[in-house]
Amino acid sequence: MRLKLPDGQELQAVLLRRRQADDGSWWYLVAIPLWGPEQRPDGTLVAALEPVECWAPAKACTPAPGEDYDQVPIDRPRRRPPWWLLEDAGGEQLVVHRGDCAAVGLESEARPAGEDQVRAAAQAGAVPCELCRPDRALG
Repeated sequence: MRLKLPDGQELQAVLLRRRQADDGSWWYLVAIPLWGPEQRPDGTLVAALEPVECWAPAKACTPAPGEDYDQVPIDRPRRRPPWWLLEDAGGEQLVVHRGDCAAVGLESEARPAGEDQVRAAAQAGAVPCELCRPDRALG
């Protein structure tokens, strides 16, 4: 495929994956062949092609004529839950977070929750996160 860069240059690229963003736009993971060093067995360095990967908006990509892209893998978007339930650092208090809260790390043991679960947790003594303030969204 052809990839149009922000400055108007066009390069040959290889389409690796596709992804649809939450707003409905499509993004393509493409590999662009650039120069890179390659070491020969005798220790000398030679110039070789080294593909560099980047995500590009679909509107910047032009399919190659006659190519079928139906088999290119599609990454399905990971939808954030509307709420998270997570025990505090001491394990003593259940904390309610909005789905987009930065305080909920990728490695945390937060449990996704719906509004009914969050309300039940709040009635049982869960507290709102001080960063994302989910209580304001819930009313």
